[in-house]
Amino acid sequence: MLFRSSGDLLEVQPASGPSWWLPFTREAVPEVKLAEGRLIAVPPEETE
Repeated sequence: MLFRSSGDLLEVQPASGPSWWLPFTREAVPEVKLAEGRLIAVPPEETE
């Protein structure tokens, strides 16, 4: 996780392929399950 004045970012590291950044907002991360040690993330649509 990267903490920035413009907002926190999560670095997503998939099993294969490059990592990517996701804003830590309710829209992008609608559910955090602390007891289970996991979260639900909604990746943005790809843009060119």
